[in-house]
Amino acid sequence: MIRHIVIWRFEEQADGRDKVANLRLARDLLRGMAGRVDGLLNLEAGINEPPSGEASDLALVAEFRDWPALRVYADHPVHQEVVRFLRRVRTERRVVDYEI
Repeated sequence: MIRHIVIWRFEEQADGRDKVANLRLARDLLRGMAGRVDGLLNLEAGINEPPSGEASDLALVAEFRDWPALRVYADHPVHQEVVRFLRRVRTERRVVDYEI
């Protein structure tokens, strides 16, 4: 099984919304991928509370059946829709993938 962890920091204003609205929308879009991508076994997305200058704003923890499933996810249209939104509203992205 592969664990995929991504954390983001967001712009204060972007895409016509404030940071809080974009964080909620991003969280909901991420959660909406559950059950829609073959090989995606588990998905959690959450907004950091309370906000902090040292912390990231949003985190995704997803588990995939294997490395090929993670590669399929990367190019999947459902995931690409979320990626397009996140690129418009984030300032920073970090990712870690590892086998568990």
